[in-house]
Order: sequence, then C-alpha cells, then structure tokens
Amino acid sequence: AGHTRGAIEGLQRLTGANPQNSDAFLQLGQLAEEGGRTNLARLAYQRFLQLEPDDRLADEVRDRLNALDGT
Repeated sequence: AGHTRGAIEGLQRLTGANPQNSDAFLQLGQLAEEGGRTNLARLAYQRFLQLEPDDRLADEVRDRLNALDGT
C-alpha cells in the first residue's frame, strides 16, 4: 500500500506539472482504482478521456468509469 501511495503522489505531481500528459492520468486512474481511491480514479479517468477521447484504450476507460459509478 505504501508503494501505491508513493506512486499516486508522484503521478499527482506529474499531472499537476504536465496537465496534458494523458498517459500519466491513465496510470493515476489505474493506481487510484487499485488503491480504493475511487474519487481520484474517476477524476483521472475523466481527464484522460478529455485529452484522448479516441485513444485505443478510451472504451476500456469508459467501462472502468461506469464500474466506478456503480460503486
């Protein structure tokens, strides 16, 4: 859990400094979801989709968002 927390904090710094970095938002969403931080995961996934609505992973990310909305 400590490793995940540190990774999340690092990605939050990265996305804050680089708000156009869609890959970082995707990674942040995945780690936050794994860590049970659903609000953060939802925000990160939404930002990824804003940046890359047609990305090859966009449908999968939308599915993850829908699953989070069900929790």
